[in-house]
Amino acid sequence: SILSLTPERAIARRLALVWGTHPMLSRQLDHVTDIVDDACAMTRQEGLAASGDLIAIAGGMPFGVKGSTNLLRIAQLPA
Repeated sequence: SILSLTPERAIARRLALVWGTHPMLSRQLDHVTDIVDDACAMTRQEGLAASGDLIAIAGGMPFGVKGSTNLLRIAQLPA
């Protein structure tokens, strides 16, 4: 399953049409560490992963620029 986080409601609605995608609204984030923290928390909250599991986070930098997916981070959910 793919958890897709976005601060834009219209994008979340479009992502809901993609099979295997679980869109959620997030707050506007400006730092990679905030994105990783929110992704870990929301993944656990939705029951998609547990403590110690690895997740892949993809995004774009600079933030807020559409179509610029150039970030891939692997994070381990904290205990």
